[in-house]
Amino acid sequence: MPVEPAIRKVLPPLSLAPSSLLARNLLEGISKHYLWQSECPIVTAETIPLYKSKDRSKDGRKKILYISGIALKLEKLWRQSPLEIATSLAPLIPVSPDFTLTVVPPGWIHLQFTDTGIANFLQYLAQNAYGQWGEASGAKFLPQNIGDPTNASSKSDAKNSKLHSQNSAVKTKQSLSKGVFQIQYANARCCSLLRSACQEGLIVPYQLARDISWLDERDQLRLTEPRELVLISRLMATLDALARRPERDKILKLAAALAEDFEKFYSACRILGKVKQENLDLARGRLGLVLGTQKLLRFLLEEGLALAAPEEL
Repeated sequence: MPVEPAIRKVLPPLSLAPSSLLARNLLEGISKHYLWQSECPIVTAETIPLYKSKDRSKDGRKKILYISGIALKLEKLWRQSPLEIATSLAPLIPVSPDFTLTVVPPGWIHLQFTDTGIANFLQYLAQNAYGQWGEASGAKFLPQNIGDPTNASSKSDAKNSKLHSQNSAVKTKQSLSKGVFQIQYANARCCSLLRSACQEGLIVPYQLARDISWLDERDQLRLTEPRELVLISRLMATLDALARRPERDKILKLAAALAEDFEKFYSACRILGKVKQENLDLARGRLGLVLGTQKLLRFLLEEGLALAAPEEL
């Protein structure tokens, strides 16, 4: 579906979406196969069937799994069974420390993110995406009345909408106001946590991403609590959805779901106080997760929804 021009310009690069990374690796494997074939299908990274499965548990730890049905899609063209196609493609797909690859009958290709892959994703998100926390303070950088459902712009939008009745417009407006506040509140809480960590000397502004050690001495992810992994999975799923160029209503739902998972993470996983004293690396890792979440929430609010992302409420 088409997306509003104002949103299309600011969507994050596809390279940030985990599904796009995996699709490019699958495409490279297909391309290698056709180096010696005369007939080449029209396949792009965007048309490769790939979806994020429900997070699975293994040894008590959730695993982030993506599943591709590209072998089933190529069955008629290749004139082979999907299992034969998947088996022949597997060794042609570039080896990466970020994920493991398994062929599963009747021809599914399972791509599971490793701890190293998750760590690389979190580092990239914390270090590179959507601007830096702390660029501005308070409301100084906020345009007047942006995001206020009572301002003239919002009223005009409501009049010009395609809602069929005034009652439904009012209900939608009230729902939007409530949903936006929850997202803004989560963003402000992230900023508050980062400010507190700064004041306690736990982190230095603009340097947190460089100070995080996502993996322990055994190269295993430090963030293993269920709510930590749920939030990580949500960050990945949100970027995957943004890569599909969603419309504004969908962006609002994405932001609300991310805000909800962050609040659950915040309630379950302490960062300062005792945790900071007993396990500094864990505290910084959780702060890195907060930073990545805040950057994405801010992007969704300011760029995806054209609303304010205040650092304080």
